[in-house]
Amino acid sequence: MTSSSTFSGKTCNFKNSTILVVEDNPYQLSFIKTLLLECMPGINAVEVSDRKSALDYLASEWEKKGKNVLKLILLDLYLPTRDEGLLVLEGLNSYFQARNEPCIPVVVFSFSDRPEDINDCYVNGANAYMVKSSNYPEWKVFFEGIRNFWMETVSLPVH
Repeated sequence: MTSSSTFSGKTCNFKNSTILVVEDNPYQLSFIKTLLLECMPGINAVEVSDRKSALDYLASEWEKKGKNVLKLILLDLYLPTRDEGLLVLEGLNSYFQARNEPCIPVVVFSFSDRPEDINDCYVNGANAYMVKSSNYPEWKVFFEGIRNFWMETVSLPVH
């Protein structure tokens, strides 16, 4: 069951929900968290910087299934290598398949616009891929889009 409230005249289901942010660059992590909190007040943004921490967090929180339901995972592809990011995707998919549960949606983001990076992310289970911008206004539009689509428009699986 999700919480609902009104945000800019729309019904939203992100209040008291959690987004897991997997980013190894401290500057980018801080920037992302600031934008998440600005665009989605009330969201619980959990920050981790590597594959082990991401999978450990998921396993720990999944057992609790508390009020702060994990709704979305934002994953930097290069952690610091693309192979590490792809291993996170594989680990997430394996985790949910082993439990016969639908995977939490994963949005991968990177400064890379290489077709092989984008394709490999989708092949490994990403739900979306976004090329990082270097300016604030474009990032804000991205996070407003995340809110509008993933938190206000689509119906996410109930775990």
